[in-house]
Amino acid sequence: MRKSRIDINIRQINPYSYLVFTLLCSCSVLLPGQNLPYYLDAALHSNPVVQQNINLSYIARLDAEKAQSVLNKPEITTTGNLLFAPLIKGVGYDEAITNGALYSAQINANIPLFF
Repeated sequence: MRKSRIDINIRQINPYSYLVFTLLCSCSVLLPGQNLPYYLDAALHSNPVVQQNINLSYIARLDAEKAQSVLNKPEITTTGNLLFAPLIKGVGYDEAITNGALYSAQINANIPLFF
């Protein structure tokens, strides 16, 4: 009887291909499958809508902390000025009156009393 091209002779197959095929099949059987909570957690962590809601709640918490700190803590500001105008050939500020310059410094503390 004449052999067709579709028939494959088993002796022509490389023995290493059997080994590779067996290893691939055994690996798929031996690897543990993931359970449902794993996939639910993965979906929650990769969902952009959930991430956006988490970010919005974080922003709202930061805004609340900012408002709380504005109402409860003092605001301290400082201001400093220096004007130096030397007397050159009789033109400029009189050193007897101004000490050669004009200095000013100010510290403000704003504390909310009624909130």
